[in-house]
Amino acid sequence: MRAMGFYPTEFEVKCMVDEVRQEHMSTAGLVTMDVTIDTFIKLFVNHRPVYGIGKNNIEEAFRVLIDDEKLNSLSREELTTFLGT
Repeated sequence: MRAMGFYPTEFEVKCMVDEVRQEHMSTAGLVTMDVTIDTFIKLFVNHRPVYGIGKNNIEEAFRVLIDDEKLNSLSREELTTFLGT
């Protein structure tokens, strides 16, 4: 995780270890500390801090998805529909 820029505290590491233990206890009834790549990705995504995303980042994402002319003409309802919210 540290190689990917997430430096968890000792408490956060303990929480992740407990999460892995709980997951394996509930499905197999065995305690294990093996972590698959899928489990690692899930832990990383769920426990890392959310990186700040600002208005400029969102606008740039829309520019990549649709051309500038259409972006300027989209209504609030169309944007909401596009985002699925």
